[in-house]
Amino acid sequence: MVLINKAEQKSNLVGKIRKIFRSVVFPTICIFYAFVGIRKYTEHLNISNEINSSNDQKIDTLIDTDYEIDCSIVQDENCEKKTSDMVPNLSQFSYSLFSVLAKSENNDTSNNVLISPFSIASALSLVLSGATKDSACQTELLAALSISSPMDLPTLSSQILGSSSKLQNSKDNDGVSFKSANGIWVKDSIKPSFIKTAQESHLATAAELPPTYDTIDAYITEQTEGFISNMLEGPVDPLTQAVLVNAVHFKGKWQDQFKSKFTAEKSFYTMDGAKHKANFMFASREMDVAKDLEKLAGGSMVVLDYKTSVDPTEPIFRQVSPFRALFLLPAENTPDSMNALLSSLESLGTKTTLDKSLQQLMNQRLRYRKTELLLPRFKVSWGVESLKPHLIGLGMKTAFSTEPMSNNRPKFDQMSDDPMLYIDDVLHKAVMEVTEEGTEAAAATTAIMMTRSISPPPLRVTFNRPFIMIVLHTETMTPLFMSRIDKPDFI
Repeated sequence: MVLINKAEQKSNLVGKIRKIFRSVVFPTICIFYAFVGIRKYTEHLNISNEINSSNDQKIDTLIDTDYEIDCSIVQDENCEKKTSDMVPNLSQFSYSLFSVLAKSENNDTSNNVLISPFSIASALSLVLSGATKDSACQTELLAALSISSPMDLPTLSSQILGSSSKLQNSKDNDGVSFKSANGIWVKDSIKPSFIKTAQESHLATAAELPPTYDTIDAYITEQTEGFISNMLEGPVDPLTQAVLVNAVHFKGKWQDQFKSKFTAEKSFYTMDGAKHKANFMFASREMDVAKDLEKLAGGSMVVLDYKTSVDPTEPIFRQVSPFRALFLLPAENTPDSMNALLSSLESLGTKTTLDKSLQQLMNQRLRYRKTELLLPRFKVSWGVESLKPHLIGLGMKTAFSTEPMSNNRPKFDQMSDDPMLYIDDVLHKAVMEVTEEGTEAAAATTAIMMTRSISPPPLRVTFNRPFIMIVLHTETMTPLFMSRIDKPDFI
């Protein structure tokens, strides 16, 4: 078994912090190991060490695809429900995993958590493409991710990429960009058919597995624009059969940026009773807000839009950005109140019925009204952390088991004929920064596989104690990243 020394895998923030654009980056890496006696295949793998240039054309084709249906011209009263059902939904996986992680420290009062559910799911989708069809391994992966097909994640990714592409192509918008990149490095024990699927369905770059992690780490650093480096270091273990990487990169300016001249030093109170000096950004304007929400255990919600192009035919207040940030404040500054908010959020996020979903709560309770908002500037990091026990808790038992399936049947026969191939671990690393201009963050995830081995007075909402932040793709309600902010670095 290959073990990873977490103390040696601290990712260093690379590059200067951009003052204008703030970004979110989530690379995900899956590493496949084999024990001894792996059979070699005589068929030569036609793999390029360079990025397949045809991928750019494939991405253009995907993001140009229009997945929207105008229900106003469709004679079907159930059109909206049917349309929403067509879009793959990661909510159940995202909110379940986040809730487990954010509550896993037994009321730890400094439990910062930051993950990218989308990136983790994208990497696991690559793994899923290699799973044996109709096996317990495939069934559990599908159930844990709450999807019906390995193609659900590429479909969802293309829709989110499409939203970003429309914004980037707009003449009056330079505030939001989003990209998702997949890469695989393999030995010749990995089937050419799996490589082809990764390249064509997941738009993955394919290359031969190098003797050291330098090449792969350089890829991660490049795809995350320098935010993640040294994710994997040293020589590649001889038992390693494949490394799968997903990198998600998001940059977002606020639609209405905070004015730095109003930023002032105030106190932030952590759950342990300590008081910390922090620079608080201030805005007094109309925004989407809701306070004392029963379905969020009495918590409050403020939603800030990332910059979008303006449609001159629609009133500004009716134009919702494709990308939004949700800030959730518990009713009280206690671990119990935070856990109650997390439980309520999980319940709402994992419900698909219209009367119980988070989307419905936002539609019903958010009010666009004058609000005085105080929000700290902060930077938070999390990991490198193992997700293995939490993913097993979500039902992914067979994929992590060191035992073969019945009749010595491979768990991943779409990837390799080795019956002992299994996931050894999934690691994640994330960094996020929020300032007057927008959001900046980076993350990395590593999965290791082995063989046996109305106009009232202004509301005032002050985030001067631990809270939750979520960045959403609005159309699909996909959480691009989720964070529990308990004791961040104040900047």
